[in-house]
Amino acid sequence: MSFTVWILQFLLAFAFVAAGVTKLVTPTAKLRRRMAWAETFNPWLIKLIGALELLGGLGLFLPPIVAFLPAVLTLLS
Repeated sequence: MSFTVWILQFLLAFAFVAAGVTKLVTPTAKLRRRMAWAETFNPWLIKLIGALELLGGLGLFLPPIVAFLPAVLTLLS
């Protein structure tokens, strides 16, 4: 059971990191062409959403690896 949870946690973390990096790195004009919801948001808010997704993904992935309060940090993420 725990192996399955680890795999699902890693996949979720990867999805969050990939989405966050995409929003942080891609220019806003290109994001607005690819994502319809981005037209109604300010560019700084899109970057904030990307940063929060990146932090959430890292929060799911790093605590079990570095063994620093893994249960608490994973729940916060």
